[in-house]
Amino acid sequence: NELRKDYVEIGNALFMASSSYQKGMKEIVIDGKTITLDERLSLSENAEKYFKLYQKSKVALEKLLEQKELTREKVSYFEKIQTQLKFASVDDILDINAELMNDGYIKQDKKVKYIKNKKKKESEKVYHPQFVNSKDGTKIGFGLSSLQNEYLTFSLANKEDYFLHIKDCHGPHVIIFSSSPSEETILLACEIALFYAEKSVGDVYIAKRKEVKKIPSHLGLVNMNNAKTIYLSSLRESTISLLKNLQKK
Repeated sequence: NELRKDYVEIGNALFMASSSYQKGMKEIVIDGKTITLDERLSLSENAEKYFKLYQKSKVALEKLLEQKELTREKVSYFEKIQTQLKFASVDDILDINAELMNDGYIKQDKKVKYIKNKKKKESEKVYHPQFVNSKDGTKIGFGLSSLQNEYLTFSLANKEDYFLHIKDCHGPHVIIFSSSPSEETILLACEIALFYAEKSVGDVYIAKRKEVKKIPSHLGLVNMNNAKTIYLSSLRESTISLLKNLQKK
């Protein structure tokens, strides 16, 4: 950034230095700063040369920032996959494998067809979200891959059901299949959101499913409107035991 500023300042300074410039000079001193010149160029052409250097550096910086953002997104993506794999069953791994194929990170297996078209028969789908029941019998679902998350939230959940997700972190979509869940059910759903994000403390967003919208071209990522935040300071041992036993099945 400082170098780019210098290019502009040098160009402007050269335009103002005609009184001290002589044709063929290799350098000129302006306000105590020595500026290198191309002796074959006029003073104005040297100034234009510095302006062009500014433009090139500006474009290069923009490309660098773009690549930095792409790299950050890829690192975030694989951190998410790494977390998912820690809890994945064989079926979950198949879904994660399908996601990696769809995203072009691993070669497509021609022997296995992963369904992208929603019009395909339900029996052909390969998504296997997890389900548990709260103490009052309310069903709670959660995904351990982006495909499971998207299928759970946008194919299985009703608009009046509740959607939960840990704040500012990778984690599962959690769906409470009820329009009026009990406090106990909400607490368990929040604990699930934290547990599968490998957290024991944190904030969890909760909103009606109808307030959740897909982000185009970003599988499993969503935007939420009218979401509330629930803070958990710990996970109950009973919930940890429940979820660990679920992994063994």
